[in-house]
Amino acid sequence: MITEEIKALVAGTQEEAAEWVSFFQSWTPGTEDEREHAAAAMREVHDRLKALEKRRKNITDPLHKAKREVDALFRPARELLERAKAALKAGLERSAAAQLHAYEQAVEAVEPVNAIPPTPAPGTSLRWDHEIVVLDEDKIPKEYWCLDWSALRIAAKEGRDVPGVRFDPVQKVSLTGGKR
Repeated sequence: MITEEIKALVAGTQEEAAEWVSFFQSWTPGTEDEREHAAAAMREVHDRLKALEKRRKNITDPLHKAKREVDALFRPARELLERAKAALKAGLERSAAAQLHAYEQAVEAVEPVNAIPPTPAPGTSLRWDHEIVVLDEDKIPKEYWCLDWSALRIAAKEGRDVPGVRFDPVQKVSLTGGKR
């Protein structure tokens, strides 16, 4: 895609531009002839910059167009796969909730020593979190308003009591990337 000719052109332009930068940084046109020379040099630099940018765009524009076409081609399938993943996760969460409910009923029916915790499906894991239930907004301390859900989760994990809030433990499913 990038030919030796283009590489040589860019390298030559870069060398010439470096010389111009070196010269023009320390040069202040003092006479009318020097100012005219500076104006002509400015036009030359501007024209060279436009030509260089045109060459660059001749290379990059087709690449950008191709990328947009590839993205458009893959987008519908990717979106459907993401929806399928979300649906599977929701189903696994429902399954885990049902399994947890059955486990809780079993715990109530037998001695806790004999209870067996639920086993997650392959490729998933179970973790405990807290469902935050606001009991009385008037009792919630000011530091939790505008309800700082992160601070409330930390308070729940640390076992702190927050007036006006109840923390209900809930189990959540997360995909682990294991066998499917």
